[in-house]
Amino acid sequence: MSRAIEAIRHFYDAINRFDLDAALRDMDAAVVRIEPRGFPRAGEYHGLEALRCHIEQGRGGWAEGACAVEEIFENGARAVAYVHSSIRLKDGAEVGGRLADGFEFGGGRIVRYLSFADRYEALRWAGLEEDEARAA
Repeated sequence: MSRAIEAIRHFYDAINRFDLDAALRDMDAAVVRIEPRGFPRAGEYHGLEALRCHIEQGRGGWAEGACAVEEIFENGARAVAYVHSSIRLKDGAEVGGRLADGFEFGGGRIVRYLSFADRYEALRWAGLEEDEARAA
């Protein structure tokens, strides 16, 4: 397993346990988090503390559930995780679905973390086409 895949799997495992210190273990101090328009916490977040608050606000609303990694595709410094989230919020609402998160690595750390509603858009961001990703 590559270092990128290990870091991504560790990140989601930590999110599911609500262990923020572990979730941030592989993030660069200047990490940039981008959550697109239409997502619950859309916007750009810069640095570890902003990312910590962003994750804490989102994950803190969960009553139960998880984000399960289905597949991870790598292309150089970029990787895309296909994720299936199934979450019941504390207010009783059920949220989730299949999406993709993009991770860019620099110096062995995650320097960018982006979410995509369209999995194919995430593959394009990473410089991959679906058939290339499946063949890897």
